[in-house]
Amino acid sequence: MKKFLVILMVVAMASVLFVGCTTPPTPEPEPEPTPTPSVKTDTPFITAIDNVSLSSTSTQYSNSAPDVSGVGVAGAIIKVYIDDVQSGVGSTGDSGAFTDVPVSMVTLTEGVRVIYATATQPGLAESDASTKYTFTYDYTKPTIASAAGDSSAQTITVTFSEDVNMNLEDTTSTTFTWAKSALRPANWSLNGTTLGSTYSFSVVSSKVVRITCLAATLVTGTNKYVGVDDVNDLANNAITTESVVNFIPVP
Repeated sequence: MKKFLVILMVVAMASVLFVGCTTPPTPEPEPEPTPTPSVKTDTPFITAIDNVSLSSTSTQYSNSAPDVSGVGVAGAIIKVYIDDVQSGVGSTGDSGAFTDVPVSMVTLTEGVRVIYATATQPGLAESDASTKYTFTYDYTKPTIASAAGDSSAQTITVTFSEDVNMNLEDTTSTTFTWAKSALRPANWSLNGTTLGSTYSFSVVSSKVVRITCLAATLVTGTNKYVGVDDVNDLANNAITTESVVNFIPVP
């Protein structure tokens, strides 16, 4: 009986020793994460965007990725965002100004875009977004999409691929000039002959023009095609070479 008890005690001690040897070491505590700054940098102000008027309430157009200028706190990193994606980066000097920060980190696609800026000083969190501005990015040159001639009305109705400059000769606009207007007769030709004062022009819509012949027979004989050049779209993309289309006569 004593031998049996001795054996049990030896087995129990061995179990304790075995368990003690297999217990993993206590892991060292992980370092405390660096706290995120809670105080935000002052919000910057945009003072200029290339091709975009900050005061206009009408639709803005741009045919290039616009540079951004403004003011903020000194010694800050300026980030420019388009559609909430960082698109450019710059910095403020001692004066707090940033000039012509380019949109260079993304490739813009055509459509409506929203642009704004933020500032970040060392040791502070990124600021709130500046005032946001909306513009339409458009780099496609306009063309004539179709033309239809009406011999009874002596008209040709021309449809462009997109909205174009419809300035009148006496306009005071500084954005679009009469020289680049779809209403200027000298920009048009019929069978290769430049149109003059014997033709009048009227606006049907922002991309449709109606040409009326005042003194000649239209849509008969050799009157087969109409051409136009020097016309800009609303983003100032120009028809660089003459766009010509055979028009469909309407009985």
